[in-house]
Amino acid sequence: MNAANPIESADSYPSAVGYDPFAANACALPSSRTFCSDVAAEPLPGSARTGGVFVLYEHAGPWSHDILDGGTFSAADTETLKQLPGLYLIRKPGRIGRQCGPEHNTYLVFCEQGITKHLMISSIDELGELDLTSPDTVPERARVITEPQLLVCTHAKRDRCCAIKGRPIAQDLVRAFPDTPIWECSHTKGHRFAPSMMLFPWAYFYGRLNSRAAQDVYSYALQDKLFLPGNRGRGIFTSQQQVAEIAVLEKIFDQGETPRPGVLTVAAAATDAATATSAEPSAQGQGAEKLLVTHRDGRGWLVTLEQREASGVIPSCGDQPKTAQVWVATSVARA
Repeated sequence: MNAANPIESADSYPSAVGYDPFAANACALPSSRTFCSDVAAEPLPGSARTGGVFVLYEHAGPWSHDILDGGTFSAADTETLKQLPGLYLIRKPGRIGRQCGPEHNTYLVFCEQGITKHLMISSIDELGELDLTSPDTVPERARVITEPQLLVCTHAKRDRCCAIKGRPIAQDLVRAFPDTPIWECSHTKGHRFAPSMMLFPWAYFYGRLNSRAAQDVYSYALQDKLFLPGNRGRGIFTSQQQVAEIAVLEKIFDQGETPRPGVLTVAAAATDAATATSAEPSAQGQGAEKLLVTHRDGRGWLVTLEQREASGVIPSCGDQPKTAQVWVATSVARA
């Protein structure tokens, strides 16, 4: 990994969890074929899709290359769906997932509040009429889901990595945790990290994990604990903020504390009483950024970030390698 995160303690994960969470398993690919997700040229932290509200809508398929390109839904329905924030199509693995009745499971996820509400929707028009301003503005019949929701990308027409690596993971998860909100889903942004997963209601994204580790992602979440291996970041944060949060989570993990989901906030680090540095760089690839990460119990950490180049990144299967800009944490100190 050319731009490895100095703070990321991936080397300590096997001893901490008792196995290698990135080791190949049943979803391993033939060594004679190279896929974009086989090339770990960039760090995972900072790569999560950003967003604070997500709509997870059950649709058996088929899913076209882009679910909003007109190949999955009619032109009218596509225009309606384009107005929704963070849309993902979901379905259960296997044959059962290819069958859908007149009503569709729909999850409305408000990540900053850590709340997911579920309801059944009978039409795209009904979906488009929802008021997603807050958890309180959705229909009264929508019920709060107390179990975490885990999505695994299996969107083959977007990139074959997701089908080849994602489907076995999704099947194993559903067998291990039957009757839970675990679903296959459409493109998650980051098929080069396949198998790609999302943990709601907090919007933590994961990549490159094997089946055993994927099951631990969910079992940890059921216990209000956060599994750190493979964590790409929390979607409510910018790329830099994602890196800073994970750096602090790694720090407290190394100190023997159990990381919890959704307990940290990230903001610009104050330089004096009246001013603060921006979370965005003043010039791409120049200088360092400092962010303040605060725990809900009042503790704080100052995280220093640098932007670096990662070479050999393959965005999608069949693409040529390219150089990408990534953020890494270089230090974490108590504030």
